[in-house]
Amino acid sequence: LVVLAPPTTVQVDSVAGKALRDVWPSGLGVTEMFRVRTVESTRREQGLYESDMLVYVDRTTRRLTVAGEVALSGQLAISDPEVVECWQSPDELRAELRLDLMQE
Repeated sequence: LVVLAPPTTVQVDSVAGKALRDVWPSGLGVTEMFRVRTVESTRREQGLYESDMLVYVDRTTRRLTVAGEVALSGQLAISDPEVVECWQSPDELRAELRLDLMQE
C-alpha cells in the first residue's frame, strides 16, 4: 500500500463526515477521520487499485485504525477495524518511485 497524497481531515459534523456516517466508528468518541489516497496491488482488482482509505486514531490505544474506504467511483466500503502502521521510505527511494511502471 502506497500513500499518494497527504491526508485530509474529515470532521464528524461536516457535510463530508455525514456522508461517511455508515463507516464512522460508533461509541468510541471519534470526532475526526482522515481520508488518505492510496494505491495497492490486490487480488480483487486487475493492476493497481486506487482508493481513499478512511482512518482514525483510537483514543484508547492511540493507534491508527482503518474504518473503511471510498473507491474512486464513490462507492463506500466498510471494513472491520484494523490497526495500521505508517512507514516512510527514504527520500532517495521515494524520488525514484515510478507509478507508470507499476501500472504496466
